[in-house]
Amino acid sequence: PIPLPDLKQLKEAVLHRSLSQLTRRSTDLRVCPYEVPGGGVCRDKECGELHLSEVTREPSDAEVAAYVHGMLPRPWSGRCDVRAIEIALEGVRLHGGATDVDGRVREALGGLGIPMTERTLTA
Repeated sequence: PIPLPDLKQLKEAVLHRSLSQLTRRSTDLRVCPYEVPGGGVCRDKECGELHLSEVTREPSDAEVAAYVHGMLPRPWSGRCDVRAIEIALEGVRLHGGATDVDGRVREALGGLGIPMTERTLTA
């Protein structure tokens, strides 16, 4: 069995890209004080400040598939391509499998016959 790929770097890259896109629209954008530091929720529909709930998004299945494939050791990286992993991830999501990206990766790779351990494989 191989360790589950660590998705931390991918998640951080997606978050950074999302933040960059939001701040590109407005350089004087501030984080709404109702959402920090305690993780509150702003209920003001007219609020024009940055809401962390708008920023937190998971990577797409295509992004996850490419990242995971790049981390798979041989012979597994040669036995399935990026598209096969992407299709497996979509299948897990569409059939009510794990809701978090790490769980979907575990289920998708398991469905492709790739044995996983609980440890993580870091980049």
